[in-house]
Amino acid sequence: MNALHTARPSVDLLARQISQGLRRLIDSPGSRTVSRQQLADSRLLLEALPMATNEFAVARRRLQNADRYLRSDEWGAARYELRLLYGMLRQYEG
Repeated sequence: MNALHTARPSVDLLARQISQGLRRLIDSPGSRTVSRQQLADSRLLLEALPMATNEFAVARRRLQNADRYLRSDEWGAARYELRLLYGMLRQYEG
């Protein structure tokens, strides 16, 4: 039980970091290069979360879709994908 208790804050921290990064992307258009770098950073953090395989696949697909939309200058579609992912990841925050 002690190992689970000490591991939980790091999961909370990871989830918060991802959520904050996604929120920044959703709230401001930024430049395509910066946004794509933030997506790459979010992807790395996402891989560290203890997620079920199917949840991880959906989350990763949302990031991939957002990246593809950003490359096509489709900001609205990218934000939509990011909002869906943001909502999905809120469950991991303490």
